[in-house]
Amino acid sequence: MTFGLCPANAFLLNMTRITQKHSMVIFALFLAAASVSGSEIESRVRLQLGEGDLPGGPYCLAVGSDGAFFVLDQGRAMLHRVSPETGDVIWRIDGSESGEPFIDPAHISRPDGFFIYLTDRGSRKVWRIDYRGEIRGNIDLAFAADPVLLDLASGSQMVLYDRAASAIYLLDDSGRALWSFPTGAGRKTGEPADLCLSPDGGRLYLLWSDPPGITSFNIYGRTSSSLPLPGECVSSTLLAVSALAGGGEVLCLAGSGDAVLVLEPLSGSVGKLPAPGEKIWDISAAPDEPGVLYLLTGRQVALVKIKLESGE
Repeated sequence: MTFGLCPANAFLLNMTRITQKHSMVIFALFLAAASVSGSEIESRVRLQLGEGDLPGGPYCLAVGSDGAFFVLDQGRAMLHRVSPETGDVIWRIDGSESGEPFIDPAHISRPDGFFIYLTDRGSRKVWRIDYRGEIRGNIDLAFAADPVLLDLASGSQMVLYDRAASAIYLLDDSGRALWSFPTGAGRKTGEPADLCLSPDGGRLYLLWSDPPGITSFNIYGRTSSSLPLPGECVSSTLLAVSALAGGGEVLCLAGSGDAVLVLEPLSGSVGKLPAPGEKIWDISAAPDEPGVLYLLTGRQVALVKIKLESGE
């Protein structure tokens, strides 16, 4: 079954088949060769998210290119903007200001300098929230029965994963679906464990658990490639892509434990970052901070900043 919205989908699927046998070569060309020789924890800040009647977590982290940090508390259906220096909450919002409280918030996008976008599985909407904590409208996802993962792509576009259809959609900034493709071809499950985009928003990455691997797509659907995960990474459920200060990009992965791994796709080598010693909720890389990875960790939630040291 194909979930196409326009004739370009047939082209996309054909290109996917054509490029599959060359996937390792193409993937290496997508990401420049890089080396991570070491890393260090630069800071750890306890976030003052406060307590409530409902249990907190899971938590999602989004980092903007302008030093804006956002944390979504799914358990309490609350979005926070936090100070990375002090851990204080700058503002928090639960949607009630709009007359429609968040029902089942699932994910937040990377901030774009003006807005951050939040997917609500309960209302099947994407909420647009400005940097002052005010809701600035929403996108009604009538075509998506169970919208989960969301991020911002290049060209003022959005990438959305719909669990019900097991499909990825590319949307324009009004929420109109431009094209889509199924995610589960040849897999036991069609649901990715995580989704992220390259720092420039031009390439989409899907992390898979069954079988373990990463699929990379050109954001316009012209090429795709696959990368199997080494043994150290097979339990990973979180994915981020970090640019390196010396050029190139690396894939950062984490699981439910306390290990954070850095995978160099060209060589297949894996490095291990300093462990925070507690549960990792989410990982994220800021587009304008090459060589830096942020972690959201612990029951008493903390923001951990890790500096990746790139080698020659």
